[in-house]
Amino acid sequence: MTSPALVSIVIPAYNPRYFDAALRTALAQSYEALEVVVCDDSEGDSIQHSVQAIEQQMGRPVRYLRNRTRLGFAGNVREAVAQARGEYVKVLCDDDRLLPDCIVMQVKAMALNPDVELVTCQRQYCDANDHLLPARLSNCVITPKGSVLMGVDILSIIERSPINVYGGFSSTLMRTAQAQALLPVLCDNGFGGLLDLALYCCLFRRGQLATINHVLCFERLHEGRFSEAAPVIAARDDEVRWLDDMLRQRGGEQPPADGWVRIRPLTDGPLQVPIEWGEHAMMRILMAQQTHLLGRVGSFSSSFEEVLAQWLQCRTLTPAAKALIPRRLASWPRQPRLAVVLFDHGQYALDVTLASLAGQSYQASEVVVLSARQQADHRAIDGVRYLPMQVDPWRRPGRWSRRWRPTGFTCCVTVTACSTTPC
Repeated sequence: MTSPALVSIVIPAYNPRYFDAALRTALAQSYEALEVVVCDDSEGDSIQHSVQAIEQQMGRPVRYLRNRTRLGFAGNVREAVAQARGEYVKVLCDDDRLLPDCIVMQVKAMALNPDVELVTCQRQYCDANDHLLPARLSNCVITPKGSVLMGVDILSIIERSPINVYGGFSSTLMRTAQAQALLPVLCDNGFGGLLDLALYCCLFRRGQLATINHVLCFERLHEGRFSEAAPVIAARDDEVRWLDDMLRQRGGEQPPADGWVRIRPLTDGPLQVPIEWGEHAMMRILMAQQTHLLGRVGSFSSSFEEVLAQWLQCRTLTPAAKALIPRRLASWPRQPRLAVVLFDHGQYALDVTLASLAGQSYQASEVVVLSARQQADHRAIDGVRYLPMQVDPWRRPGRWSRRWRPTGFTCCVTVTACSTTPC
């Protein structure tokens, strides 16, 4: 019985803020033949202390290396990959996280498909506080199921649209020998912000891309991210031009048609020969995804607060739209009667919720507050009735008080008083 291939998870670390979570998910992988390497490019000792503490807590070894001088992100990635001893390598950025079966699934895809040079999985974006963020083009689904895409055909897509929809470093797995040979050349030629995409282009010239349609990686968006640094943004145009020059000089086989790539299913068994390829309208799919995502709230947000602000803005009527409301209501054959039932969980939250109800364009016919507090604790408000929350062990919590039933209303809405209720 052959032993499983050794996999290296290398972490080019420099920001201690999220490093602990990244390291813990690397050590928590269900794949056993694993080494974890940390290349510390930070100024202080926080990362070193974290490695020592987590290594002791989780009982799995970590190979810790500290750079003698600051190398920057690209140089640190290059050094970290150079330290890898495994057959396969994953570069885990210090602010990202992996799910436990990430390595298992990616190694299986690589082992069963010898012509594959890069395996990617779906990545889910989250913000600095771990709130999940809406999808965008860079992490959209590019294949309907797990598939293998012809690498040279993907290069034609990248030449037309140099957007990385193939995964960041954290969501990909590659062969160590190829990465160790290519990264020094790319770093010496100035690639930084587009280092991952430039590396993928080199790999696509040599083999195929395997996609796993499961979320196995969480990528964090925050202000301190390397890609958000001013020098990286300033150099992006130059790197796009260098990448375009690389792609224009390539030779080899052409795709079946403009915007199309050859595709085959990612199977659980050994690769069958001869290989049968289908065709995949990848450019058309990306354009459709972009059109769809542009109409969604939060497609460019990097925090939950931004998503919420956009969501509230979309739910706020313009003055012109508000002016049309009376005419629209007058055109209805009858006026629905609306009852709102509030469950009181505190005075401040209740006040905010009542204020939001008072500002609605269509007013409720009656507002009933079910509260466990004393009647004297409530302020009298026109149109608002307070009733005690009835405690009955034979009924589910929050059932209607016996003193009031929502009868005679077209619609009854129940609301838990909350300080974030939108107007």
